[in-house]
Amino acid sequence: MACMARLLGICAAGLAFLGGFAVADPAPTPPTKEVTIAPTGKEPVCRRSAPTGSRIAQQRCTTPGVASELSSAQREQLRRDLDEMRMRETLRDQARAVAELDAARRRSGF
Repeated sequence: MACMARLLGICAAGLAFLGGFAVADPAPTPPTKEVTIAPTGKEPVCRRSAPTGSRIAQQRCTTPGVASELSSAQREQLRRDLDEMRMRETLRDQARAVAELDAARRRSGF
């Protein structure tokens, strides 16, 4: 019986010591980042790339199919710029064709 009481005393002291540790040192925990995962969403794609002139690779993860507003706006602006360049090229080609046709008419005497 005395052995049992001694064992309980040691366990109680150990628990008090551990409990005092947890209560005495409440360190502030950094905020955790919450991530919502869609059941039908695609898995993120992670790639390691080393910037030009550096040997240290950095890992970048992107989710395919999910575009932010900024990248969507950038794609829209790029599409408009390409459409404008194509239109200018078409107009230049038409002007060149008209000039060649006029030159051919002058040479033939019409």
